Amino acid sequence: MSDLESKFLAASRARTDANSRRVNEAAEERLKNSSEEESVSRFLKDFNADYFIVLEKLDGIDSGKIAVTARDRGAVLDVLGEAHKVGLNLRERTASASLFLNPYDVRSCENKVDVILKKIIETKKAVIPREKFVFKSRRKEGSFYNQEKENVEKNDNA
Repeated sequence: MSDLESKFLAASRARTDANSRRVNEAAEERLKNSSEEESVSRFLKDFNADYFIVLEKLDGIDSGKIAVTARDRGAVLDVLGEAHKVGLNLRERTASASLFLNPYDVRSCENKVDVILKKIIETKKAVIPREKFVFKSRRKEGSFYNQEKENVEKNDNA
């Protein structure tokens, strides 16, 4: 082995060892600080609290406790948007907690997030139906289409 190769291998080993030490130190520090923040029971308690708050809001909209009129449409969309943000936040928290949760809890939380997101879509469809699509040219009084239709009717009657 040449002198250059041995220097390269030594430098490579030193970098690998330094990276390993940094990773191990970070993991140990995280374990020290994780007793309160990343405990399974605390995560599940916080997750379920947020989950049930969102479900109550969605049930309130869907069951008619919140009357949806033209004025309230914006308010309902705001509530649905906020619920969607909370659902995405729960998904992110579940993904980051998958490091310390067992697979059953991870899957259970993912299923709950999917239920929330599906319920948001169903609620939006039920409470605020899509408007019927109409071409703009047919809605206008003096549109070309309407003028041609009137001309054809006049010629047929004459």
